[in-house]
Amino acid sequence: DAHLRMHLRLHSGLVRGSGYQQQVARRIDQLLRPFEKEFASAFGIGPGRAFDVLKSLGVLIENKINGMRDRYGEGAKRCEALRRKDRLDEPHEKELRQLAVTLNEVLNEMGGAWVPSSNDLVPLVGELTDEEWNGLRSIVGFTPTVRSNLAALVEVQDHPLFFLDETHAFYAHGVSCFDAIFTFFDQAARNDSSMRDRYGNHLATWMEEEVLRQTLRLFPESAIIKNACFPDPDKEKGETEADLVIVWGPCLVIVEAKGKRVAREALRGSEAKLRNALKSNIQDAFYQA
Repeated sequence: DAHLRMHLRLHSGLVRGSGYQQQVARRIDQLLRPFEKEFASAFGIGPGRAFDVLKSLGVLIENKINGMRDRYGEGAKRCEALRRKDRLDEPHEKELRQLAVTLNEVLNEMGGAWVPSSNDLVPLVGELTDEEWNGLRSIVGFTPTVRSNLAALVEVQDHPLFFLDETHAFYAHGVSCFDAIFTFFDQAARNDSSMRDRYGNHLATWMEEEVLRQTLRLFPESAIIKNACFPDPDKEKGETEADLVIVWGPCLVIVEAKGKRVAREALRGSEAKLRNALKSNIQDAFYQA
């Protein structure tokens, strides 16, 4: 019970759009990768490349920690077996002394040697340029400069990639890093006048396709009309359009997809702002429907 309470306390302050790594990866791949070159030109690294690097970094961290754990476990098990013997001959005593040294080395490595460097990533992601690494560091890196400029502790959510020095970095939760990548580039696209409209149109199209994909899990394709156009009851001789109309028995189910941006404060513990953001999205879709 105490462990569960601590887990909930540590994680209840974060509200994520999906919370699942696969879903965040899918959004990065389908929404942001089409603009990869433009982002890379502006920030030194694009969202797709950043995701690939971070995913590989997680693999390295996991492999290094698991390797140390296995080495320590095997050594400790062998030490215990030797100590249970009534008498040890010289070779076994020498082995026991060497195991003690080895276990001590593993413990020392656990203090930070498991943290990968940018060079460790090369076999997994290919050549990683200084521009790409520094771009990633600038976007989601938690560095001394970032720490000194924090206005609130919760802002660490935007910088979940912790740097021990300029080349060594690690993270605790992969999905937090992926969320931070998505949030950064999504905001950058919305704030860039040269990308805003193209990104907005791409986002709207993607959302409509995504809603259709989910709706097909509930209704047969023959019952669904995409981008249904029909006379507008509020305008004489006018027309209006719904994202989806589902003809189901005597009912028409009208579906509207909305993707208003949610303020960061709403994702950081402000219940009022989160409630207002959700209300606004649902209310707009309801009125339009």
